[in-house]
Amino acid sequence: MQAHSRSSAPRNYVPRCDRWLKESCSKVFDLMDCRAALDFCLAEIVDPYIAAGHNPYDMTTPCEGGHMDALCYPITKCPVPSALLIRYSDVMCLFRWIEEYLNRPDVRSTLGVDPAIGNYTFLSPKVQTAFLATLDELSTPAQYYLAGLLERGVRALIYAGADDYICNWVGNERMTLELEWTEQERFKAQPLRSWNISGKPAGLTRSAGPFTFATIFGAGHMAPYNAPAESLELNSYIGGRSTIVYPYDNSNLEPVELGASIFVKANENLWRATDEFELDRIDFGDDDNVMGIWDGANFVLTTGGGSFYSGWWDTLKIIWRYGYRAPQRTQAITISYSVLASAPRFSNVTTLASTLGWTELIVQTTSEYFDLQGVDRRFSRELVEAATRVNYGQNSDEILLWKASARSRLRAQRVSKAATSRYLRTSWCTRTQQCISIPQLTLLASVAFWTVAASYIPITRTSLPWCHSGRALPLFLDYIFSFGASIAPIPEQPYVRLHVTLLSTTASTPHASYFGLKHGTKAPTEVLTTWEGVRTGGEHEPEFNSLTYHGPEWVVKIFSKERVSDEWLAKVFDGQVGWVYRKEWDAYPVLPPTTDFPPVKLADGLYYVNAFEPFISTMETETIASRNAVDLLLQEQFDAGICGKSTVGDDDGDASSENESSHEKDGKDFVLGWDC
Repeated sequence: MQAHSRSSAPRNYVPRCDRWLKESCSKVFDLMDCRAALDFCLAEIVDPYIAAGHNPYDMTTPCEGGHMDALCYPITKCPVPSALLIRYSDVMCLFRWIEEYLNRPDVRSTLGVDPAIGNYTFLSPKVQTAFLATLDELSTPAQYYLAGLLERGVRALIYAGADDYICNWVGNERMTLELEWTEQERFKAQPLRSWNISGKPAGLTRSAGPFTFATIFGAGHMAPYNAPAESLELNSYIGGRSTIVYPYDNSNLEPVELGASIFVKANENLWRATDEFELDRIDFGDDDNVMGIWDGANFVLTTGGGSFYSGWWDTLKIIWRYGYRAPQRTQAITISYSVLASAPRFSNVTTLASTLGWTELIVQTTSEYFDLQGVDRRFSRELVEAATRVNYGQNSDEILLWKASARSRLRAQRVSKAATSRYLRTSWCTRTQQCISIPQLTLLASVAFWTVAASYIPITRTSLPWCHSGRALPLFLDYIFSFGASIAPIPEQPYVRLHVTLLSTTASTPHASYFGLKHGTKAPTEVLTTWEGVRTGGEHEPEFNSLTYHGPEWVVKIFSKERVSDEWLAKVFDGQVGWVYRKEWDAYPVLPPTTDFPPVKLADGLYYVNAFEPFISTMETETIASRNAVDLLLQEQFDAGICGKSTVGDDDGDASSENESSHEKDGKDFVLGWDC
């Protein structure tokens, strides 16, 4: 009754507490008055909320595990293991991991901890008692230290989960607005605007100079735990889809990429970059792997080894099922595609396709093309579709041919996997010293220049005028860019929403029973999928696009259209699941046949690198598109180019060519843009 009668009173005490705490604890610290103010405000504002049964750490959920014992987050509790297989959430619960980490000798040494001081203990009552005895955490408010860092140009982010009560975003925002520093007024003048992930609101933010405030929707006190995807996006990193994570958050283990994880030697720019930056390339897959194509009810094809054409027997099986024309047609397309690496500069993607003789390939779906070539229909709807589904999340009767041919060939060779694709971007960043922190980038036309206001690495902040600028991000991410000048119209570009699930398992293969295999049968460790079973009247749609084992430690990567549940994972891997990590994002453009591509040049001095992605979307072709933008800039500014004056596809759609350089390779290792 007492808690109920007082539950409506806290708001009445807020002004009084605000004034009293400032006068006694902040502006002038008086131990006795500050203690009285703190005790009163806790008793009248915080205690009634908790006594009423509310969760002070997440207003949207009940408190589980106790306020003091688990901070209402059961993951902080560590049950005694009762099985040989211990789940990640059991053995590596959050605060036990923190204790173990902070008590490591090397960490203590790095932090400068006196050897005479004992071990770190989570929620130590001794520390809490000492703080309450002196109130020294209030006697020297942290905002003065924060202001000092900002005055020195150190970037700072204050963030809060939108559902947190005890350290709520309203109080955090008020602190940032009242913080006294050089750019206080400019910070206060900024509107509180939405920040987004893939076009969807993830929170609110305000920023000026090196200072940023942000809220995270759907998160409580432990925001990274409640909203891991949103919290990850708070970090400024170069690479986009090449983001890496570490199993069990242990950086001593091999990193795993969420996407953008494979390339081959035919990808000349990426391959050359790994050599230039002295990065290691890691072989993808295992020679003993078995690959299977699953239609939701049956495996329509299985092969041994780590690729489709891993041996003569697999080749024979493919020819037997699909006919000899199938690999011949695929090889012809692959040879045609290889000329792209040496393509001359272009300002119009449609005209480039016409000049290179590819128009027929971009106006047909993959299935249509192979059907018209007299190839067995199962080839495009099974083998090729397995590649389009894993690489682009789309079926072969939906996607234009170039996408299938550009990526299905990866499975026809020894594929290389690179945790290096993440580091390639970092290496380019370090080499050029001009990498931009994307979340705070705005682009505005200013007279004859483009003004880029951005956060840089190393940490500074400035605004510089540029005669020319390029944009690699999709234009639909309009919360990052705004334009002060008119730009050329760009066709709408939808994206495929993809769920990525990473997990570790002690199961050497998926459970045979899930695939309807006999007990004791080993299921494939690389499972790709086809829609053909549904097309032919089957009742079962594949529940995922791909399931692939990576390396000897059995880290598994799953791509799917929908989120896969913990129960589903337990069924597929016979309950032997440890660490699990999930990521949801707009992974690939939707790629129907078309001749309507975005312009490469949006306005004078502004180039759209991403114009190439609806044509061919790979890591390699993005480097080609970037090289082309630089080539166009050199032509317009200096009547020159990376390797001469050759160009096709001007703004009027007319193809032309003036060759200073034949672009012929001087040797087998020649790479355009690297060697001229």
